[in-house]
Formats: sequence, structure tokens, C-alpha cells
Amino acid sequence: MSKNNVTLATVSNINRLTESYKFVYQIKANFINEDWLNYHNHLFITERLHTHKSDIANLILNENVICLSYHFLKKYILEAQNSNNGFKKAALEVVLKNILPTENWEFDLASSLWEKLNQQKDHIREFMEQKVDNGLFFFNTNDINVVINNKNDLNNVDLIVLKLSLSELT
Repeated sequence: MSKNNVTLATVSNINRLTESYKFVYQIKANFINEDWLNYHNHLFITERLHTHKSDIANLILNENVICLSYHFLKKYILEAQNSNNGFKKAALEVVLKNILPTENWEFDLASSLWEKLNQQKDHIREFMEQKVDNGLFFFNTNDINVVINNKNDLNNVDLIVLKLSLSELT
């Protein structure tokens, strides 16, 4: 697929395309409309997203995550009570450190982390929502308009965006 002289790449044709672009992003989604994307010097690799909580948690642990659907965080953090129905400890720490970096989120036991989270859910929700734009949670608010056009409502889209380096592609 291409738009505005920029190609949406699949993994199979990535090697020959990467030299032309300043930034390369991988978008994992259940549905993507190419009009949603900001194409200025960007190459997008699209892939179907597997929405099992362990798959999402593993992607969060990838330090290249720019944003993900807020409803994942609601479901696996705010509406969950523990690791059985929420994210595993390591992924939870990554998100919570991003939301409230001044808090100590490092615990030896997942149950201790979940206990603190459950005590502070309203506070966490408030700070988390400050980093949400059109249904997407951004790990760095400077990235809000870099990849996704701001005018779209993505509240019902399962989506994760990762910024890739060329070494990760070859």
C-alpha cells in the first residue's frame, strides 16, 4: 500500500525500502486505515496484532514502544486486580514508571506491586489519562503527532506502535 509517495511496507519487502526513510515504525493493529498515518519521511511496517495480554505485555517490555491503545491499559491495569487478569510484573512496572516516575514501583513480589497499584488506582488513572490522545496512550507525549494523525478517533482500534532502528530490520 502506498500513499503520498510513501510505502506501507510488509516484512517481506523491508530491506530494499529502509534506506529512503528517516524513521521506521512497526504498527501492530487489528485494523489500520492508511489515512490515519503521518507520512512525512516515515516508513510503516504493518502487522496483525495478537491481543492476548501476554503478547501485549511483551511488546510493552520492548523499549521502542511509542504508544498503544488505552483500552489495553484500562483492561489489564485499571480493571484488573492482580497478574491473573492483568499484566505481568515487568510490563506493569514499565507502564507505571512512565505514568508516575516519582513513585517507587519496584517490588520483589508481583503481589506487592499489585497491592500498591490497587490502593492508588484513581491517582494512576488521572495521570494515565493525561497521556491519552484519541484512544492512544503515549509513553512520551512528544510522539503524539509524529506517527498518528491527531484528528482520528482510535478508541475502538487495537493498536501498538513501535519505533524501529535499521539494525532491528536487517
